[in-house]
Amino acid sequence: MAVEMISSKVDFQLNIAEILTEMKKYDKAIEYYKIAEKTNPENSQLYLCWGVTLQKYGEHFEAINKFNKSIEIKSDQTQVIYYLAISLAEVGDLDKAEEMLLSVVEKDTRYIEAYMKLGTIASIKGNTLLAIERYKEAAKFNLKKTEANYMIASAYSTLNDFKSAIEYYQKSINEDSEHLDSYIGYAVALNEVRDEKEAIRKIRRAYKMAPDSAQVCMIYGIILSKDDKTLKDAIDKFNNAIKIKSDMLPAYIGKGEALIRLKNFDEALSVFHELLFKDPKLVTALFFVGGTYIEMADYYKDDKYLAQAEEFFNKVLEIEPNHIDSLANIAFIKAKNGDVEFFEREFKRLNNEYPDQKELICIYLNKSLQKLDYKKSLNDIIG
Repeated sequence: MAVEMISSKVDFQLNIAEILTEMKKYDKAIEYYKIAEKTNPENSQLYLCWGVTLQKYGEHFEAINKFNKSIEIKSDQTQVIYYLAISLAEVGDLDKAEEMLLSVVEKDTRYIEAYMKLGTIASIKGNTLLAIERYKEAAKFNLKKTEANYMIASAYSTLNDFKSAIEYYQKSINEDSEHLDSYIGYAVALNEVRDEKEAIRKIRRAYKMAPDSAQVCMIYGIILSKDDKTLKDAIDKFNNAIKIKSDMLPAYIGKGEALIRLKNFDEALSVFHELLFKDPKLVTALFFVGGTYIEMADYYKDDKYLAQAEEFFNKVLEIEPNHIDSLANIAFIKAKNGDVEFFEREFKRLNNEYPDQKELICIYLNKSLQKLDYKKSLNDIIG
């Protein structure tokens, strides 16, 4: 009878602690675990629940101690091993976490959460194909496959396999028509395969679901900015994103680029200088100021803007001496000012010293040759 009373008392304390954990009153929950520990320090379930609370509280090292204590009392607990692996992954011990999770799915081949975490770990380690394989295992055994399909789609997007990504985003929203992240990812993937109309439909749906999301507004703006006819609408969405999240750099850049294409150069410069006011050494903003002056020189047929462009490209190079975009633009400016020897020599140097950037260098060289109406071809200069 006494043993039954102790067990009942501990169960009551654990129930209270779990309720407090769900209410995010972690400190209070921990107080009840401490009381339960005094009542029965050999209860493995106590340390599992305590560890889960600490895990939710973000105290992973302490959680690991509690999970290990639970295993000391009662070994071979699949659920405890799973939670222990989660905290190990959170503190950076990915190899040990992966080893434990593999032992979990070996014992329970339908442990969906373990497959999902194994997928995440593989993704973090850079093995995206393995991550996809593990997410697919999770989907195989899960009646509700939304999250697994979303993770598969996201992994395919990472591999730039947008066709496969689109397939799995569609599967995700077929099951859950309100899954916001799937609509966002779906829109981005469609945009990448140049299906702008369908991309707009998907991001519009996401926008209806979350009009106050800076991310949704920013992506909406990027997709709209693909078409010159919707540049003003794109700027509205970028403005919304900035209003919601004032430090969203891609929204500022997107807005500035859209203004350049509309030939609203002064407004574009104002956008980039707003960023530089916050951070005078922000390379992206410095580069785009230089790029704006290049566009102004071309549009107004006035080379006076080239000196201002070169000034900002040089500011970029003071911070990042190997900034290919700035180096290529300076070479173009030198050629415009008559120094064709430097132009050819510099592009040859860039091609030789930065083989991994060959595609970008060739794009800049081709554009420069066209603008300069140059007599030599790309092959004549860099071979």
